[in-house]
Amino acid sequence: MRAMLKKPAINHKDFDLSLSHEKKIQRPNIDHLIKRIMTERRLERKTNIATMVLILFAVAIIALILTQA
Repeated sequence: MRAMLKKPAINHKDFDLSLSHEKKIQRPNIDHLIKRIMTERRLERKTNIATMVLILFAVAIIALILTQA
């Protein structure tokens, strides 16, 4: 004899609730995320340039002091 598997009864109310729940979840705004990434990169570039300028300035002062001695 073959065993007949019973299919679980699909409750349409549960199915509709899960779909309505998925609709409520908002997707992130791509434009906002791109703008935020660009501003973070811009800030990182500014800090890198400021660090390089300070290092070059320190090296120039050290070189000036050592050549004066």
